[in-house]
Amino acid sequence: MYRKIKNGSGLTLIELIITILLISAIIGAAILMLTTGLKIWSSDKDRLDIRQNGSLAMERITRYLELANNITAASANSITFAADINNDGTDETVAIVFSDVNRNINITIDGITAILTPDAQSFSLSYYQSNTSASFTPVTQADRDGIRVITISLTMNKGSDTVAFTSSVFCRNQGVV
Repeated sequence: MYRKIKNGSGLTLIELIITILLISAIIGAAILMLTTGLKIWSSDKDRLDIRQNGSLAMERITRYLELANNITAASANSITFAADINNDGTDETVAIVFSDVNRNINITIDGITAILTPDAQSFSLSYYQSNTSASFTPVTQADRDGIRVITISLTMNKGSDTVAFTSSVFCRNQGVV
């Protein structure tokens, strides 16, 4: 009734199950390593994006504020001033405004608005006169003419990453006609 297998070259059921389990464990470990690597890469990419965007925004804001000839409006999260941005001998009107709604910093040069940086969690400006170390809120044009140093604070946020930037600008042309 039962015949013995003369040739022992086949696999038993136990050997087959053990082989499948080992291959599954190896594939599972490879998938886990791959997904962990992708999460780390994505997080590093987000961090790099906000660092680059924040650095570029701070660089442009600093460069433009250094050229300010006449500050016409100033608040804690926006500033409007005249500056010769493109070195053609005439001043352009520049406005830098933080949008609480969209979390963007917008820049307007002679009526043309562009997003300076997305992903801005907060943006603030502090104003200082040359004869004092205390910040003040410039209300009148005489107050705005007295601004000599502006401190810029920017916090960028994307995903779970947050990066803070701070810079101070000496307005070398402010009040010079």
